Amino acid sequence: MNVGEELVDRHARESKYEFQCVDEGKAQDGLKNGQYYMIISIPEDFSKNATNAFRSTTTKDETSIYNKSRK
Repeated sequence: MNVGEELVDRHARESKYEFQCVDEGKAQDGLKNGQYYMIISIPEDFSKNATNAFRSTTTKDETSIYNKSRK
């Protein structure tokens, strides 16, 4: 089960925004220069940790969202 990939696919299909998958450096540069409005950062182990939620031992999933205030 790849929860992170499913999350990205769902947002790409259902959002009014255009989603692009880029590396962290390009995302940060794009946010700074106004190319991107927001960054949603999904950790590499997101799917593994999400499936652990069904087990007795769980870990905290951390998905980060960054945006730049427009002036």
